[in-house]
Amino acid sequence: MKGLDPIPEKDWKVLRSLKDDALERYFEGVLAEVAACAAGDGGTAKERYHALWKLLEERDELIEVAFDDHRRSNAHMKLLALRGRGLLTEEEFQRFSAETREWVQSVLNR
Repeated sequence: MKGLDPIPEKDWKVLRSLKDDALERYFEGVLAEVAACAAGDGGTAKERYHALWKLLEERDELIEVAFDDHRRSNAHMKLLALRGRGLLTEEEFQRFSAETREWVQSVLNR
C-alpha cells in the first residue's frame, strides 16, 4: 500500500518469528488437500491429476504473496495475507501491537 508507514520494529520481529510456523501450517493444509484430491472418487486418474496440478498452482501463488521476499517495507501485506487466510492462531495474532491488529482487522473487514 503506497504511503503506508513501515510496520513497527517490534511487530516486524514478531512476524519474522512466526513465519516458519505459519509456513509449516500452510504446507500441512496443502498436503491434506492434495491427499483428498488425489484419492478423490470422482473422475479419471487424468482428471484428478489435472485437478491436483491446478490446486498446486493456486496454492503456490499464496506462498509468493504471504511468504516470499519478507521485508519490513512489505510486512503489512504479508501479515494481511497470513491473517486473511487463517494461517496465524489467535494467540499469535495477539502478539502484534494493538495498532497493527486494528489496522489488519479494518482492512480485512472492508
